[in-house]
Amino acid sequence: MAVSSVALPVLILLGIGLSCSAPADRITQSWHFPGQEVLTVTNTRYAQLAITRSGKQLNVLQDALPLFSTEKPDAETLAHLPLSQIEKPAGVLVISGGIFGTIREILRYHPKQIDYVELDPAIIKLAPLIHDHGLDDPTVHLHTGDGRLFVKKTSMQYHVVICDLPDPENIQLNRFYTEEFFREVRDVLHDDGVFCFTLSGSANYMGKESLLLNRSVYAAAKKVFTNVLVFPGDTHYYLASDARLTSDIAQVMADRAITTKRLVHYELPIMTDRLRLDQLKKILSQETEKANHDLSPFAFGHILNLWAEKSGSRRILLVVLFVLAIGSAILISSRGAVRYVILSTGYAAIGMELFLLFLFQIIYGYAYLGMCAFVTLFMIGAPLGACFSARWKYPFRKQLVACDLVWLLLAISTYMAAYVGINLRQWLLILLMEYLLIPLALFVAAMAGGCQFAAAAAISRGGDVEITGSLYLADFVGAGCGSLLIGLIILPWGGIQGVVASILVLKTFSLMVFAKT
Repeated sequence: MAVSSVALPVLILLGIGLSCSAPADRITQSWHFPGQEVLTVTNTRYAQLAITRSGKQLNVLQDALPLFSTEKPDAETLAHLPLSQIEKPAGVLVISGGIFGTIREILRYHPKQIDYVELDPAIIKLAPLIHDHGLDDPTVHLHTGDGRLFVKKTSMQYHVVICDLPDPENIQLNRFYTEEFFREVRDVLHDDGVFCFTLSGSANYMGKESLLLNRSVYAAAKKVFTNVLVFPGDTHYYLASDARLTSDIAQVMADRAITTKRLVHYELPIMTDRLRLDQLKKILSQETEKANHDLSPFAFGHILNLWAEKSGSRRILLVVLFVLAIGSAILISSRGAVRYVILSTGYAAIGMELFLLFLFQIIYGYAYLGMCAFVTLFMIGAPLGACFSARWKYPFRKQLVACDLVWLLLAISTYMAAYVGINLRQWLLILLMEYLLIPLALFVAAMAGGCQFAAAAAISRGGDVEITGSLYLADFVGAGCGSLLIGLIILPWGGIQGVVASILVLKTFSLMVFAKT
């Protein structure tokens, strides 16, 4: 009776909690999208997809980043700016966002074929909600998958390629604004073909980070294409081609008897103003900025700074956090060579994991599902490494040295593999990289870390609790420093080279320190 009298209220409370979980989840989700009605939030294998409503407008957000809306104002601009450069466009490739009006406008030029690539099939399922989406036209060929992988694999040649994606606000998006991607696009364009993409800008004045962002991407485009024409506005529209580009869009559209709702009468007079065009070209090219690359994502770094400015983030708090982390690392390192080895291993482990996840995302585009596999693989490899240390008939001190050598070889080999991987075109080699080489490198890193931790515990002095606590502390501080330094500084500004260099420096110093002891 006593048990049942206690269990009944618990069951009642549990039932109330479960019944309220869905509304509570809806309420907490709405905090991410103020002023919008959250219709649904879905986790797909590619990302978290949210659909919200603002008045009559439907908005699609991927991982909290706005992708498209049903009342998309720039669909006319995205379509007509590049297509007006080609007399008779036969083939058009649209990477993302086509169902929100862009394909409808492209069809007015009567191309023979439109290839439309969308990463997430869940976005395509929104088509019934959108008036005149254009997907039912026989010239439209729908492809689901990563847009960049499609460009690598296709044998088609296009007159126009339109990339309708948000700014490079993460590594997955940054790879569509790099010199390497621009070269891949040029390879699938006809000699007179045109590539169109957008970046956030300003009609009159750009802040420092916004200007540096545009300069970095502009520099990358200029390295690949002979001509790059940038139309000013709150959104900058980039046209890139090896053929001559014209800014007289209104005259071309008038000659072809193509009318628009807003573009011709409201937007083009400002966008094609010769003074504005020349001024924008001048400020984008007057100072040399490092071109954005796959392995050196400078544009992503400028986006981070831009968001910090907009959000009013206090840099002093970040500085204090860095000082505390680095101070803790120095303090732990001063307590002995073994603890420094484990601290550097914690840094190297998180660095290698971020490096490989970054590389995976560059090549394959999405890491939402891959991240789960990466963490699982690492958690399997670490205890296996510890078990291997116990069975390895090799002195524990030499195990620490051997594993440090493994870290050095792993950092160098994965760095070389990264440069090969981003240039792969053969599908079998791409699959080999995805399912064998990258997972194998991560597994080896996890085993090396687990083996070193077990070996360090075996040669440390003190009680079990003291040894375990001190080594875990060293490991966590190293991983924490790695997360901060690599995620916020080294990766955005030093790229893959910076990450690998930092691992090499720490692990070389680890070998030197341990050799002296």
